[in-house]
Amino acid sequence: MWANTVPEGGFVVVGMKDRGGFAGCHALAEGQINELEKSFHTFCSGAKVYTKRVGVVTDDGAASFVLLFRVHYRQDKVVCDSAGDAYVRIGDEKHQWLPRNCPAC
Repeated sequence: MWANTVPEGGFVVVGMKDRGGFAGCHALAEGQINELEKSFHTFCSGAKVYTKRVGVVTDDGAASFVLLFRVHYRQDKVVCDSAGDAYVRIGDEKHQWLPRNCPAC
């Protein structure tokens, strides 16, 4: 979705609660973290994504980190997920942008 959203794309934060605050990723095994970090390549390989671990303090006071994914807008192409669907962000909602398995993907 963020790769198709003008003008700048967006961010995905793993370890942040829906209404703010942090659960963190400190309880995850290294293998789970690795799978999360490569998930964009697996499920949305056309996206231009950079990942970073950012230190946080959880709601219960523990030192932890979140995984921050910076997804850049792709001006040069429509980015589809592994199912062939493309999405765009409009306001605070995700919308399917093009039909499944569209030729542009």
